[in-house]
Amino acid sequence: MKKFKKSTIIVFTLNLVIVIYWLVNQKYFQVHDTTAGVRIFELTQSLRDGHFPPRWSKNFGFSLGMPLFQFYAPFAFYLGTIFNLLGFSIILSLKTVYLLTTIIGFSGAYLLGKKLTNHYGGLITATAFTLAPYHALNLYVRGATAEYVAISFIPFSIYFAFNLIDKKNQKNSYLGLVASLVVIYLSHNVTVLTFIPFWFCIISLYALSKWKPKELLVSFLAQMHSLLIAAFFLVPAFLQKNQTRVENITQGFSQFNLHFLYFRQLLKPNWGYGGSILGLDDDMSFYLGIDLILLTIFSIVFLFIKYKQTPSKRNLFKVLPFAIFLISFLLSVIATNFKSTFIWKMIPLTSFIQFPWRFLGTASFCLAVLAGYSMLSKTLKKNWFIIISIIIILNGRFFRPSKLIDLAETYDPNPQYVQTYMSGVLPDYLPSGVNWENQKVPQDIIQAQSDISRRNLPANSKIIITADTKINIIQNSTNNLLAKITATESDSLIINRYYFPNWQVSINDQIDSCQKTKDSRYACQIKPGESELKVVWSEKGVNAISNLVSVVSLFALLLIGIGPKLKTKFSK
Repeated sequence: MKKFKKSTIIVFTLNLVIVIYWLVNQKYFQVHDTTAGVRIFELTQSLRDGHFPPRWSKNFGFSLGMPLFQFYAPFAFYLGTIFNLLGFSIILSLKTVYLLTTIIGFSGAYLLGKKLTNHYGGLITATAFTLAPYHALNLYVRGATAEYVAISFIPFSIYFAFNLIDKKNQKNSYLGLVASLVVIYLSHNVTVLTFIPFWFCIISLYALSKWKPKELLVSFLAQMHSLLIAAFFLVPAFLQKNQTRVENITQGFSQFNLHFLYFRQLLKPNWGYGGSILGLDDDMSFYLGIDLILLTIFSIVFLFIKYKQTPSKRNLFKVLPFAIFLISFLLSVIATNFKSTFIWKMIPLTSFIQFPWRFLGTASFCLAVLAGYSMLSKTLKKNWFIIISIIIILNGRFFRPSKLIDLAETYDPNPQYVQTYMSGVLPDYLPSGVNWENQKVPQDIIQAQSDISRRNLPANSKIIITADTKINIIQNSTNNLLAKITATESDSLIINRYYFPNWQVSINDQIDSCQKTKDSRYACQIKPGESELKVVWSEKGVNAISNLVSVVSLFALLLIGIGPKLKTKFSK
């Protein structure tokens, strides 16, 4: 046991050092997606303003705001925001997220590999998963924080499901399965589409191969439980997406048919830091790892020969899970290729995946599990450290940035930077039809029409505007805007906050005084005298129902956690 513990610590340390070596400094590195730090900044401000659950980003949308956290899975940034609220800088918070999720990914892969094979198979699986080239691509090239976090929880979602089916520590397995699935659902919308269908296939085939349909139902119950806990995000994100221009993210450069791969690209370690384009000349690599593929081929041959020589029930139970992961690996790889185009066109929502090569997250996970099976061979098992060293040498070299850069405002942002620059980088959830390309940051959050007209008059104009409207901003937070208005004549107010159904806008508590404008803002009519304007975010309608479902489901999970040993009619 001491030998096992020592080898685990050594391999874990080696993996962790390789992944985070370039994170241990005061700088960051160039990546494709530079919005991670800004998302943490906006989420932190939302929480400080008392906006919970956070839905709205105040500074995106050129200061008119947008429902960023209503539609983009927020867990990775929730995690980063916790550290930010504890006093960590945004960049340190982001790096800490990478550190924690790398540890979680290694741990889950090790436990799963060990369960399916042995201790050394667990170490191979964990190393192959942690140092998968696609993970290096997400971390040091793309800067895909949310996807990196989501994929890190995939091993645990399978491990706990297998334990639940095998009736091992059922209560903890149920809790762990629900928790890991919730994190995946709340971490990355696309990973849900590219992995969850495979989760159902893997779990179903595993349970049926052991003829445990009742235990399979319990796993499906855990899946449903996780969906209910994540309902506060999933349901509004799906039902209200037509309120935004999110459909546009599937067009232009992001059309999936422009980013299919050739199988040969999966075998070429032509590492680069550029982008994905149509054809073979991508300046980013989709390499899977020839070492891992060779280990998998060895595992296939070894298991086939072993079962043919001794076709026992025990050997069959080793072969069947391997076959399940092999099928899943092949299907996920096929999904990245041009030959799967007809399937993409048949299945709804696949266009939101944008890049077919995102299935490499699932493929890399399955490949790591398959490579771990090589440790069932006594010959390779004796040389486990040599094999791990080869994996580290061949794949660890990809875990480095193109170059380190100073933080500047990208990872130490301020409201003005988000409003003027980052709003043009991330316009995905603005109201549909908004001409955001020509949008500028307005001078004031509330503007009186009389003042706008007066400013627009030519210098020699004979028109005299006598209306005089005074606007006193009392509160301007993420989820609340309160102002006192004093007008000498009837006037109209333009509120520079983008329309969304959850905003309640009123003058003197009269909602019918305000309406949506053609450019998706709010216009309110005021009478002479004093008036009070309120713009308040309300968790009403689908949000309220979804929140209630999530709270009740979370409470049920807590009851299971603190209650006695999980017993169901399925476990009898």
